[in-house]
Amino acid sequence: MIPAHSATGYGPGVTALGFRPRLDRVDELLLAAAQRRNDRITSLGDALHEPAMSLFELFPAENWLPRHYGKVARSLWRLVDEVFKAADAPDDCPPGFQAKSVQVADIYEVPPAVTSRTAFLALWAAQDEPVLVACPELPAVLLEPKDARLAYTRDALQSVVWNIAERLNVIAPAARALAARHPADEL
Repeated sequence: MIPAHSATGYGPGVTALGFRPRLDRVDELLLAAAQRRNDRITSLGDALHEPAMSLFELFPAENWLPRHYGKVARSLWRLVDEVFKAADAPDDCPPGFQAKSVQVADIYEVPPAVTSRTAFLALWAAQDEPVLVACPELPAVLLEPKDARLAYTRDALQSVVWNIAERLNVIAPAARALAARHPADEL
């Protein structure tokens, strides 16, 4: 098992200055999913030789989300909820943000002249002032794993989680700036 925060070099109790990719949490989720499939798996090392899993199998869709949310946006919601909103790791939220500050929004239709996806990360430091950025493009193995192994799923998922953290860190200053425009009693 990978120690907490080993991928970032921070130990427990060190407050983050930016969003951190919780790769330890990704490994926990992968192992749990592999064990649901095969109860004889006892370690992540064993699991990595198993058949790959899609994003949809790892993060089943939330049915309570608005109807316009597509299959990918629903699973991304779960991924963000499991990895970036963890209340068990408050030190992984940079100052000015809380565990629920990261959401996924499905804009349903891409605006004219924009060639992007419809799933967006929404980050807020003031609840009524979210900042949006497109979710990262997903590697093919997360959409249709075919004959791949779980090791490929792990690599792809870690890449997506790193990319999400980077995107959140890019838009965090804008979210803080918008929040600063509101008196503290409004937040």
